[in-house]
Amino acid sequence: SRLGRETLALHHYRPALVDQPDDTDSMFNLARLLARQGRTEAALDQYRQLLEIYPEDREAQEALNSLLDLDRPPSSSPDEP
Repeated sequence: SRLGRETLALHHYRPALVDQPDDTDSMFNLARLLARQGRTEAALDQYRQLLEIYPEDREAQEALNSLLDLDRPPSSSPDEP
């Protein structure tokens, strides 16, 4: 099942990052997995950590921006009271 695979992936990425905290591939994959699970704050933190190490990672920046956009409440239009 997908949930089982995601749980296994979490158990893979976390120890990998303990051993190699600068492993940007594992950081990105963990952030993406957390976002998919609806753990937005944890995913945002992971993307931010990745971007501190590798600020030119365009894919991580786009994913972070996308999550930030989803996390914002919709703005009201000027026609609404």
